[in-house]
Amino acid sequence: MKRGGAKGRGGPVVKAVLYGFLLFVTLFLQIGPLTVWRVAGVAPLWLPVLAIMVAVREGERYGLFYGLAAGLLCWIILPRGGGFYAVFIMLACMLAGNVTERFLTKTFATTLLWCLAAFAAMDILFFLFFYLLPGRAGFGALWRVALPETVFSVLSAQILYLPVKGISRLCGSERRQGLWKA
Repeated sequence: MKRGGAKGRGGPVVKAVLYGFLLFVTLFLQIGPLTVWRVAGVAPLWLPVLAIMVAVREGERYGLFYGLAAGLLCWIILPRGGGFYAVFIMLACMLAGNVTERFLTKTFATTLLWCLAAFAAMDILFFLFFYLLPGRAGFGALWRVALPETVFSVLSAQILYLPVKGISRLCGSERRQGLWKA
């Protein structure tokens, strides 16, 4: 007897393997070629953006674990800040996945707005706790470093949206759309 369920060709294991592969390809790009590609003296940071994209497409629970994995990798490649990246990215992914699952549609615009909001909040909080409060930098550094990093990272990482959307569709992750349709 055949059961009804997701209509995708891949199951949860295939989805986890594909998203894991995408995470490690992004990590390789992050520690390799992206360190050379700079705008306004800032290199892009794609791992948090990728985690938010996956959370928006897959929901709260998947976003929690994927955000934790991406945050731990950020912590490894950017050791300053202790576990800040792991905790913040995990919580941001949970929030983005939960709100999108309940109220919003899973579109490119929704993903872009979540990425901008989460990355801006991450940069502002990181700057506040690790530079401004300890007295290592003033507000001018926030505009010279955090703003270009946020905009450059989010806009340049949108190339990752197509693989995330493809994996989501391939594995049948398209669930009910939110209350507000665009």
